Amino acid sequence: MSSLASSTFSAPIIGQPAPAFAIRSIAATGLVDLEAFRGQPVVLAFIPSWEHKQAGSGSMSSVRAELRRLGAALVLLSKQGLLCFRPGDDIQQCVAAEALDESSVSASCARYGVALDDESTAHSMLALFVVDGAQCL
Repeated sequence: MSSLASSTFSAPIIGQPAPAFAIRSIAATGLVDLEAFRGQPVVLAFIPSWEHKQAGSGSMSSVRAELRRLGAALVLLSKQGLLCFRPGDDIQQCVAAEALDESSVSASCARYGVALDDESTAHSMLALFVVDGAQCL
């Protein structure tokens, strides 16, 4: 995916409706769409690619367990791909970056004021957004 670091971003405002978040795969549409989570909380995490492998590992099990207890989904997006953990079960979607539609990734990142930089970029940082069941930040 191309670097978005040169673009100007503005973060969404807390208390306002969450911006659209819809990541599609190359082979299908609507892979992960925030609208599908309406009625339940969702944690959207834009993570540096160097953290992506750790995000799907056992080190995140306590975080996922707490989110499951709260009935919240967890969606992680990095330059290396997408992970999605849904509440109530351990079903996980895992899609490599090569299979994601780059324009949908770029558009969702821009709406949240996030740049997914290369793993070698020192200023690449974690960005978390909590979206409530009414789809507000």
